[in-house]
Amino acid sequence: MTKILHVITTINRGGAENQLVVLVREQVKNGMDVSVIYLKGEPELEQEFLVAGAKVLHSIANKWPIFQLFELRVIAHAEKFLVHAHLPRAELLTRFSAGKNDYVVSRH
Repeated sequence: MTKILHVITTINRGGAENQLVVLVREQVKNGMDVSVIYLKGEPELEQEFLVAGAKVLHSIANKWPIFQLFELRVIAHAEKFLVHAHLPRAELLTRFSAGKNDYVVSRH
């Protein structure tokens, strides 16, 4: 089973965030194990991700970026994920924390 870890700057309602909800729904429908981790703000769209069948990880939200980098690295290395980054801050952290995992960057 493909495991996907979406890293996004925020899951407050917005264009990229709404697009991610649609993408996650389709990925779960196609049998993928999907997790979403966000970097800052309140988890406004959390319920929509949970209803879609994804996990929402709160462990690095609202922490200093250097701590987010190291914690994201631990999470990404704990399992074999395809790491998918959304929005500039998340793209940067993903670049330096994905390690040997494949990663993708999307522009919305």
